[in-house]
Amino acid sequence: MLNGSHYVRAVTGMLMVEDLIHKLEWRAFLTHKEKAIYPFLEQMKELQNMRVANERCPEQFEVITGQMVQLHQYCLEFQKKREAKSELCQFFGVWLP
Repeated sequence: MLNGSHYVRAVTGMLMVEDLIHKLEWRAFLTHKEKAIYPFLEQMKELQNMRVANERCPEQFEVITGQMVQLHQYCLEFQKKREAKSELCQFFGVWLP
């Protein structure tokens, strides 16, 4: 599965683990966050459908760009609460960029 030298395999393995942990963090965030982010997720789905249909959508990009800052704040708050409760989450907060 992993070709190359020991160093390449080690780095590739670490990157795979990092990606998996980030995906799990996002899944936990989206599962446990209050309904404040649901309008944003609905707009993202609408934007995705418009892009699949090959439609232009500059207004939707402007709206979502503004909401990204708020979503990032929600995510940082979630991470801080998680790290306060779990030593393992504190470790991942230091280990992951």
